[in-house]
Amino acid sequence: KNDCKLVIVACNSASADALRRIQQEFIPTQWPDRKALGVLIPSAEVAVEKGRHIGIICTQATADSRAFDREIGKLSKAKVLHRPTPELVENIENGDLKKAQANLETYLSDLTDKNIDTLILGCTHYPILKDSIAKIVGDNVHIVSQDEVVPSKLSVYLKKHQQINEMISKDSRREFYVTKITTTNQELARKFFGVNTTLKVAKI
Repeated sequence: KNDCKLVIVACNSASADALRRIQQEFIPTQWPDRKALGVLIPSAEVAVEKGRHIGIICTQATADSRAFDREIGKLSKAKVLHRPTPELVENIENGDLKKAQANLETYLSDLTDKNIDTLILGCTHYPILKDSIAKIVGDNVHIVSQDEVVPSKLSVYLKKHQQINEMISKDSRREFYVTKITTTNQELARKFFGVNTTLKVAKI
């Protein structure tokens, strides 16, 4: 409705459960001149370049979908270990980073004890904790963080798909839509994106 030519489904759970249907059913019938991309495949591609024993922290829904297993399995015979992290999203959204730190140490020990060499941060929230995660897992574990991976892969995608690149705007305008404006998401928006961030209510 906002005339977006390209949409990134940045939620890993949504990418795992809904992206294929969006791409194959919804986009062709409703918006045939648009594109929707996810975040799982770019992360899988980078992970298999980094290691052979890949750990993933993610929501329970993403783990249950086994989407990362499928995508990594198409590219490599690397071993894949999931560790659902059910409290981290809530910790981050509530701004409780001390509790997040304690939970991280528990969650990550399950993976480091199994000698992973690569760790995918399989939730859009988790790059916020990237520095803390790096300190816990140590220098020998490559971290695949989607705030780095997705922009880089998107740049390559646009170079290969000039027709899409020519359609999208280049004015670097940022707009933030939420389903409901609350004190909590206003505070988080200012914390994560800057003091002048303005939220708008999405019309669904």
